[in-house]
Amino acid sequence: MIELEKLKKSKKEILDKAYEFGLVYEERFGGCAPGCLLACMEVMDVVDENLYKASTGFSGGLGVTRQAMCGALAGGVMFLGLLLGRGFLGRGTDIFDHSQHKMFDLAEELKEKFEKEYGSFVCKDIHQSKLGKTYRFDDQEELQKFLDDGCRKKCSEVVALGAKWALEIAFREIEKEDYSDNRLIYHAEEDYLKFMDKHKKKK
Repeated sequence: MIELEKLKKSKKEILDKAYEFGLVYEERFGGCAPGCLLACMEVMDVVDENLYKASTGFSGGLGVTRQAMCGALAGGVMFLGLLLGRGFLGRGTDIFDHSQHKMFDLAEELKEKFEKEYGSFVCKDIHQSKLGKTYRFDDQEELQKFLDDGCRKKCSEVVALGAKWALEIAFREIEKEDYSDNRLIYHAEEDYLKFMDKHKKKK
């Protein structure tokens, strides 16, 4: 269990450091999804190299197609899942099935932050909002144009902000009394009913 009072830095310092790491990892190495994920994992001292590797294909709107969600959003959701997602030991139980709804809402909350900031959570739309046009990463000339136009720095800001948002959500959840390291005990029935009621009202 992560106990915030035992972390060496304050929450503000951690958020600032995650933002800084997000800038560095994207600008230096590329890869918005693993960059955001690693920035979050590193500041919370929960680095998982296998998860980092698993995030690779989500960069650039899924395999650099730009057609799916921003890689920074994917990395942030993966980080939240690492801390707060359902485990697998309770497979086949009501608790296992219901506890996933907690993570569904957290993922949606992070998505909505991207929508509020950029008008969309889709990679190509964020390109348009943040960069003024979309760039194809699978085309050598366009990729070079992206770099020459100084767009990697701007994309780094998206990654950095995504990491900060993911950690803000994580901090709030960790501070709740029902947080448990086994990731299955969330007052699961209550979470499930709240989730269903919330989405019923949207229709």
